[in-house]
Amino acid sequence: MSLSMTEEKQALINMMRHTTLEVTPYGAAKVADFSSMVRPGCTVYVTFLPGSDFADTLTTVRRLKSEGYNPVPHFAARSIISIQCPILLHAQLFQPRP
Repeated sequence: MSLSMTEEKQALINMMRHTTLEVTPYGAAKVADFSSMVRPGCTVYVTFLPGSDFADTLTTVRRLKSEGYNPVPHFAARSIISIQCPILLHAQLFQPRP
């Protein structure tokens, strides 16, 4: 079945209404304005890469939240080396900011 250009465009729009995105802190730092490419309220997973600073992930999460998105800090399970890791990250996430 062949779709017209209009039908194809609408199908793509409909699909994108239910997608999420992923970004790294490094990649996010290169984006001046997310609103030019990301729909309002979109869920954006912010990857905490092994060996990077979790503070960079938090900065990105806070930025996206302030811009009207639903950011979710994300880290690979393989990077959790002990029970202390998620406890420490949680403490950083919820500590009061100056």
